[in-house]
Amino acid sequence: VCRAWKALIESSVELTYLVELFADGLVSCPSADSMAQRRPYERLEQLRRYRRAWQSLTCTSCTRFSISGHARAYDLVDGVYAQHDTWPLTDFTTIALPTAERESRASTFPDVGVQSLDFAIDPTQDLVVFLWRGQDSANLDCRLMSTLAPHPLAALDTLSLGLRQQSFQRIFLQIADDAVGLLYRIQPLAETLRLVIFNWRTAVLLVDLSGPQLPRFTSDFSLISPRSFLLGTMTEVREGTNVHRGGIGEIRIFSFRGDSPAQPEHATTLLLPEVDVNRSLDRMVIHSGPYLANPPQDALFYKPNEKRICSVSLLYDRFEAYTLYIHHQFLAGFLPPAARPPIAVVPWKQWGPGNSRMMKGRHMLWLRSPANLLLE
Repeated sequence: VCRAWKALIESSVELTYLVELFADGLVSCPSADSMAQRRPYERLEQLRRYRRAWQSLTCTSCTRFSISGHARAYDLVDGVYAQHDTWPLTDFTTIALPTAERESRASTFPDVGVQSLDFAIDPTQDLVVFLWRGQDSANLDCRLMSTLAPHPLAALDTLSLGLRQQSFQRIFLQIADDAVGLLYRIQPLAETLRLVIFNWRTAVLLVDLSGPQLPRFTSDFSLISPRSFLLGTMTEVREGTNVHRGGIGEIRIFSFRGDSPAQPEHATTLLLPEVDVNRSLDRMVIHSGPYLANPPQDALFYKPNEKRICSVSLLYDRFEAYTLYIHHQFLAGFLPPAARPPIAVVPWKQWGPGNSRMMKGRHMLWLRSPANLLLE
């Protein structure tokens, strides 16, 4: 039977293309106008060129873009690089990077109109969300990337949060389809955080957690999907009467439902490796590939959201760094409706060795002031 299936697949270029797409974790892009004009063997050859280039890290061309060295924030999503400067001008630049299917496109808006602290983009929705602070509020402007006009799908041009004399530090901003999430510190000298998740299309605040509603030593968060998220936390270490972070790292998985305010459900906690005596975990950073609401334009194939990889950067004793890689499909298996049997806490030995890869060495910081961007 296997030989018959193999012979059948090899006899059809279209079947071979679909099987090799699946093997690479890719799917055909239905929105690509150029795909309909390509013959099956052309699509298959393009896929194989793509694979060979990644395997050998061989680039077909080199394109250099000069950008400002005063970036307040930048992002790279779906082949679109975006940068926002706040000095000397509040300009916003986007560069659609060149691919085999498209030429590069660049645009710059000289004045965003606000001194934003951060931004997030989803080119598949033509969406950019600028975060800026007013006198007593934090504000999220939902705009079109292409024009910076208010986004027509947004119920409100600006989503606002009262800060109530709170601090506004260590900001993490993300978009996942109709959800925009924000985690920030609300007290400058304490590990007190606030997590909010809006439905930006309806202007409904879906999640609002702060203080004791969040684990005490939360270090980072990441949206798995529009209705689920991860929290990176560290267990407490007690030394006499003092309590501080630095124990075992944890990945806590939460989900919530619907389009009304909800209390997230704690699906499970995945424990990271235990540390030896007199060793401590100093920092934990979670980062995942961007969640795309729609298939990308001008592409023959793409990696769907469920094929993303979650990376967890760990810093022990301030100098020893590791990076843990986890497939999103494994994390999503703890979420409804097809969730695994509920387990409150999963020790590292029960999930880590078989479902992740850990590599030593990784810089813990994002570069925030590039003078030139080199993409090959």
